[in-house]
This record gives sequence, structure tokens and C-alpha cells, in this order.
Amino acid sequence: ATDLRPTALAKIAKVLDIIRDSYPYDYQFQIITKFITDSTQTPSLKMKVSLLQYLRGLISLMDPADFSNQAPIRLAVSRIITWISEPKSAEVRKESVAVVIDLFGLNTPEFSSMLSSLPNSIQEAATKVLQGHLKPTGAGITTPSPYAKELKPRGESMTPSTVLPG
Repeated sequence: ATDLRPTALAKIAKVLDIIRDSYPYDYQFQIITKFITDSTQTPSLKMKVSLLQYLRGLISLMDPADFSNQAPIRLAVSRIITWISEPKSAEVRKESVAVVIDLFGLNTPEFSSMLSSLPNSIQEAATKVLQGHLKPTGAGITTPSPYAKELKPRGESMTPSTVLPG
């Protein structure tokens, strides 16, 4: 993969904005989760970063009901959680952490339920991220996705007791 010029990147961002605005958010989320879990796809590190950034922007616009504890979504979330420890890219790690936090914020009860059904190693990685995010020191604050058009507030109360499974 070759690096793209800034003008090409701007055009790609505009196309992604049009796509995001033209299709239902839940449908886009389903397509992205299918791509993430497709065993025939091996996205590069740059592709993972772009995908995670787009996903963050999409999550910021989704309705909490669009995120549910279904097998394909669980598999995609579990893959994203494993990307938190990507040894070759700090940017993939950072964006993966941000997506986990955003999904938690989107629908805390559903995310917590989903987390409790994942393997222990995945649960531990996600719980560590969420506990760091919930600390009142502000250490877990993340920057918005470059693909986020607007951030709508979530009505969920985020407390450590709602994060930890079991």
C-alpha cells in the first residue's frame, strides 16, 4: 500500500461522509462487523486504523438499540479488543481502546452483557481499558474520531459496577 496525498485523503473522507449520511447507521455497523470478522480479509495496520476511526464516528451517531449482543457483533468486538494489544502499531492500540470505550458508552448494559459472554482474556483486556477510562483523573479521555461529525450525549450512567461482568 502506498501513502496517499492529502488531496486524495480529503476526497476519501468526503466519500466516507456521504456514505455515512446515505445509509442507515445500523446497516453500516453490521457491514463493518462482517468485514472485521471475515477470515478472508487481512487488513493492514493503516486499514485497521481507518476502519476503527470510521467506526468511532459511526458509533457516535448510532442509537443504543443498534448495538446488540449477537454472535457476529460479539466476534467483531472480541477482535477489536484483541487489537488493543497490537504489537506493531500504537495507533491501532489507541483507536481500538477508543472504540471499546465508545461501544461501552453507546449501550452500557448491552456491552456489559456481551463482555460477560466473551473468554476471560478478552474480558480482562476490556475491563482494564474501561476501568482506566472510568477513573476520575481523566487519564482515559480520548480524542474524537476524525470521522465523527457530531457527538451526541448518551444517557447511560457509567459506573465500575456496570462494567465488570459477574
